[in-house]
Amino acid sequence: MEKKSKKSWVVIPLILGIIVALGIFAYYMLFYSNFSKFAKFLPGSGSLCATDNTTFLLIGIDYRGDDYLYGLADVIRLANVDFDNQTINMVALPRDLLVDIPADRFKVPGPYKINQAYFFGTPGMQNYLGEGEGPGALNDVINYNFGVSADHYLVFNFRVFVDFVDAIGGVDVNLPEPVYGGSRGDYPAGDQTLSGEQALTLARIRENYSDEFRVRNQSIIIKAIIRKMMQPAMILKYPSLINQFKDSVLSDLPLDQLSSAVLCFRSFDSDNLNTQQVPDELLFQENVFLTSLNAYSFVYRWDNRLVDWIKSSLKN
Repeated sequence: MEKKSKKSWVVIPLILGIIVALGIFAYYMLFYSNFSKFAKFLPGSGSLCATDNTTFLLIGIDYRGDDYLYGLADVIRLANVDFDNQTINMVALPRDLLVDIPADRFKVPGPYKINQAYFFGTPGMQNYLGEGEGPGALNDVINYNFGVSADHYLVFNFRVFVDFVDAIGGVDVNLPEPVYGGSRGDYPAGDQTLSGEQALTLARIRENYSDEFRVRNQSIIIKAIIRKMMQPAMILKYPSLINQFKDSVLSDLPLDQLSSAVLCFRSFDSDNLNTQQVPDELLFQENVFLTSLNAYSFVYRWDNRLVDWIKSSLKN
């Protein structure tokens, strides 16, 4: 009995040592060796990595409920992901863009503010006759106006955004200038770590500033989140994050398939994330009456130069 006990004290540490060694080896092979370049060709690596370019529609809605029955598109981003060149080109579309709609697929007459397209497609409104509900309706309108169609979509509401930022330990941002939010709180210039609620508040401040200012801060936060998610230590937490948020976000792709794309992005540099917002000279401010709102509202008019700019920005 004593010999068996002594033998166990030798074997158990040996087995643990082998497991740790194999884990370190696998981690190195996946994220720091040339082997990761071929990971996208392995069985089960996910179809996303097998494509050269994939366009995502990222939507943040102004809704804090536990479901996605309603909500206006408060954040609208088109992101072209180039897996071969390890780049992401992201374009911010102002929520007040005035857009036409394919009349045969919407019950409410247009034109709309672009953020309304998502709203009318939600299960709670049921005013969109196409497929895909809110995300499908917004993607349909974007394609109808700008000739760009996303391959996949990801939607999150305010509550999920706050919980997610907190789950990854906050985000580190560097603000080029102080932001004064009044009752919402102030943010100093320079480096700082934001909690989920702070990040959401900063992303929404536009009083005494402009929508362009708000979009710029949103881009800073998005870039900070992606930068943090690409850290090796954070990658190890993906399984627990997927388990926590798999039923909280709205997407046409499982979260585990989205996270598998990281294997193809192990060399990604945050400098290769290009975030752009529409230049002021391409937008024309106007106050117009919208039948979809039954009220006058501030909108941005535009012309074909915006179409060319969007397509060029996603490719460059």
